[in-house]
Amino acid sequence: MKRPMTVIIGGTSNLGKALSLRFAEGGGTVIVASEEVEAGLKLADRISARGGQGVYVHYEPTEESIRALISRCKELGGIPDCVVTCPAA
Repeated sequence: MKRPMTVIIGGTSNLGKALSLRFAEGGGTVIVASEEVEAGLKLADRISARGGQGVYVHYEPTEESIRALISRCKELGGIPDCVVTCPAA
């Protein structure tokens, strides 16, 4: 059975972080897409420690970043089951 894959754009923002950790409880793959490298890597580790697969992808609102995010999703199994955007205020 395929593990669910969730992409959280802005995954290190307050809401994004909370959602990332919540989705991790389901044991699926959570892709934390954020400009905040250190925070994103740390959150991906926390997700993995909670039983999910945490993956950090550097993300900026550019076409190049969007293409890189799509490419990473393909590497991890295809189309995400859920994509959530949580831009920082």
